This record gives sequence, structure tokens and C-alpha cells, in this order.
Amino acid sequence: GVKLHSTIVDSTLNIEMSDVVSGNAKIDIYSTTAAKVLSNTKANVSSNSDFSVDVTSLSKGVYICTITIK
Repeated sequence: GVKLHSTIVDSTLNIEMSDVVSGNAKIDIYSTTAAKVLSNTKANVSSNSDFSVDVTSLSKGVYICTITIK
């Protein structure tokens, strides 16, 4: 699975990969109106790896995060 912490984020979204996965991760963050507001790619992620996404450019609010591994 994937763990996102914290659920309330001021500056950095931390992502932990706990399943057996490997590849490039694409993280997209959407507003509640379905507009893509941030996109980030991390190369060569694998199981039990952690990475973070800087979200300081986003206004306070509710967002939806998708993570795709290819």
C-alpha cells in the first residue's frame, strides 16, 4: 500500500511505499473542482521507499492526490 502522512500538510507531503512496487512514480494533486494543481515525478521508486512532495505553492484547502507507478 501507500501511506501519506500527514493528512494535514503545510509544506511537505510525505509518501511511503510499502508494497512490492518498482518504477517511476507520478504524483498528481487535484483541487476539489478536478483541476490539476500540481504534478511531480519521482524516478526509480521501490517498495519500502519514502519520498516527499513540496506543496508550499498550494493554497490552504482540500485536495485529492493520485499516485501512478509505471
